[in-house]
Amino acid sequence: MIGIIAAMQIELLHLKGIMEDVKCDNISGVEFINGKISGKEIVAAVCGVGKVFSAICAEAMILKYNPSVIVNIGVAGSLSKKLNTTDIAIAKSVVHHDLDTSPLGDPVGLISGINIINIDCDKDVVNLLEKSVNKLNINNVTGVIASGDQFVATTERKNFIKENFDAVACEMEGASIGHVCYVNNVKFGVLRAISDSADEGSDMLYEEFAPIAAKNSFEVIKNFIMDYNE
Repeated sequence: MIGIIAAMQIELLHLKGIMEDVKCDNISGVEFINGKISGKEIVAAVCGVGKVFSAICAEAMILKYNPSVIVNIGVAGSLSKKLNTTDIAIAKSVVHHDLDTSPLGDPVGLISGINIINIDCDKDVVNLLEKSVNKLNINNVTGVIASGDQFVATTERKNFIKENFDAVACEMEGASIGHVCYVNNVKFGVLRAISDSADEGSDMLYEEFAPIAAKNSFEVIKNFIMDYNE
């Protein structure tokens, strides 16, 4: 089974439209939609915005449906000059950019308990996501995607994330989903369409480009589902 997690309804709307034999469950306030796409079992959910909601969703999905892989789709702010609005960022790893125990002598972003900063995505999943994007001729970059419980909209914060984590994009859910998958030994990937520039112009750009960016991420994940083999 393939698990798909999005943060907002706009990101999952297109996916719902092509699912067959749909069944729904509600767990911890999250609606899980179980069905088939191209004959493959799919479970999809809108987790809500932020790391707590996305972690709840990922854990519930794993315990209830036991997916072999989870892919987080959605939109993100660009941290790279190579990524413009509606382009695609694919995570090779994810980090928590707002996790900071450095006053205790730790590196910024260190996850206490598992003692890593970067959580690596599954390499086969990353490769297939790259192939799925390239089929659509959409400009894309693979790199670190950084998550935090804030909508990044200042140059100062944008530069902090770039300098500390060498990240190409930032959003609010991918690292927590990756964190849950890591401790549960579930393969995962993160795919983000660029909706804004993650700086002072973000509010205006986000409203304009988010629907287009979300459609692009859907087209990629549709290709991924068709080509994915466990």
